[in-house]
Amino acid sequence: MEKKIKQQVRRKYDAGFKTQAIKMVESGRSVSEVSQSLGVGENVFYNWVLLLNLNFKIILKMEVLSISYSELKTIRQDVFRIVEEQTGYSEKEINLNSEIEEDLGCTGDDASELLENLHKRFDIDFQGFEFSKFFSSEGVGIHLLFTLPFLVFFHIVKRIFQLLGKPFKYSFLKKKIEREITVGDLVLTAAMKRFVLRKDVKIQLIS
Repeated sequence: MEKKIKQQVRRKYDAGFKTQAIKMVESGRSVSEVSQSLGVGENVFYNWVLLLNLNFKIILKMEVLSISYSELKTIRQDVFRIVEEQTGYSEKEINLNSEIEEDLGCTGDDASELLENLHKRFDIDFQGFEFSKFFSSEGVGIHLLFTLPFLVFFHIVKRIFQLLGKPFKYSFLKKKIEREITVGDLVLTAAMKRFVLRKDVKIQLIS
């Protein structure tokens, strides 16, 4: 009983303890690993960085997005709407973890058009963005010329699906890409007005 009561008492940590914990992350250990070993939540650790006026980008290799909940909600709704219009998926079928190419079948010219629409809506700076790292090409390579009639058929079927407002994927044509972009990545990209990945951004909600 006494042990249970002690576990329920909120622990307090001095500045020295917090600084030492942050140094553990600076040495190369992950936030989740350090937090688990010290028995504190990851959000608690992030708060220490803020309270000590440290730089997220330097300490955690993350950037901070200070934004109100209402603004973030509006951006999320607009991004979801643009993704819906481009892919044919409904809002109920899309979430922040949905991968643009693998899950929603948006690649090649379609993906380029999606990014262009996001740029027009949010004035996003895509300078330096390497399209081929994140999206496959819909073009036909020399090694696929012998299957040209087969590919033409699939392009026709894809067009029919688009006219019907239904998604269509043909992943067997894709080349290997370095990383999938998710809807969540696009939401934060829109919020920061330049391309970022969600894993590299810490959201700080403000009133």
